[in-house]
Amino acid sequence: MKLLVYSRLLYPAFKKKTYENKDTFFEKFNFSLDDIYRCLSFFNKHSDALQLWLHERVKSQYNRNTDLVYYDVTNYYFEIDEQDDLRRKEVSKEHRPDPIVQMGLFIDSDGLPITYKLFPVNNPDKTTLISALGKIQRDYSLGRIIVVADKGLTTGNNIWYILSAKNGYVLSYSVRGSDKEFKDYVLNDTGYINKGEDFKIKSRLYPREIQVTAANGKKIKKTVHEKQVIFYSPKYAEKAKQDRAAVLAKANDLIKNPSKYNKPTTYGAAKYVKNLTFDANTGEILDSVRQHLSFDEEKLREEEKLDGYYAIVTSEYKESDKKILGKTKKV
Repeated sequence: MKLLVYSRLLYPAFKKKTYENKDTFFEKFNFSLDDIYRCLSFFNKHSDALQLWLHERVKSQYNRNTDLVYYDVTNYYFEIDEQDDLRRKEVSKEHRPDPIVQMGLFIDSDGLPITYKLFPVNNPDKTTLISALGKIQRDYSLGRIIVVADKGLTTGNNIWYILSAKNGYVLSYSVRGSDKEFKDYVLNDTGYINKGEDFKIKSRLYPREIQVTAANGKKIKKTVHEKQVIFYSPKYAEKAKQDRAAVLAKANDLIKNPSKYNKPTTYGAAKYVKNLTFDANTGEILDSVRQHLSFDEEKLREEEKLDGYYAIVTSEYKESDKKILGKTKKV
């Protein structure tokens, strides 16, 4: 345990490399590489208890503040071909072909980890919060918390669960994925306050309608009264332009060389291509449309209008815009 902890903090590496570096430390580690591998299952059995013990030590010695709890999801890979119920070959954030697993991580206001939870990789990010939040609040005896997360977690089910548990939320909200009324509000210059040459901000209290899945599986409509904070930054606009450049290049290449692509490989670029149709069985681009593909300039212009705008929705409507932005610094 000492070797694994020391190495993870100072020289992160694979277990074999960790073992090979064991003589770097003052401790005399008298065990084999096989012992390293065998101990992992044992430590895993006590993982939850160990994390709770660490939480209590941090809480007592460093006055851990859990009024704000940040949550995010990522996936990581295993350099093996073997798959099981947890590790599956799915779309990796590193675009690797290896089996991967999902991890949801909670951190406190100071950026210190509280706990984590593992999920099968076929669990979408947005579905992991409810079970993970319920466990952390119960096992860690937390009071009311404000969940801070990115727009991947901003769903009706998550918001309704957070509010039903008497907690609060500060969540990023997709401007591009919003309805026309919200986009019109964002693009309307009325209400913005300029904060220097490169930043403007406005907010409103708004009763937003969300979709929630009932116990019988049906979707029902609920209304949440929240504060919506919108800001614009040229730096965000420039970043959006840079991020889009590779996708636009791919879209133009798709139009010129459609035989190189199928439905999965057109991901991201397909929305900028008109007349794109796929064979329902093979996923290949239909021969009949390959000569009629064209770039969707109107789609691009509509997206460019929203470059630089960022939205946050929050239950904490009494907080100032500045304070709400401060809460999102780790998102």
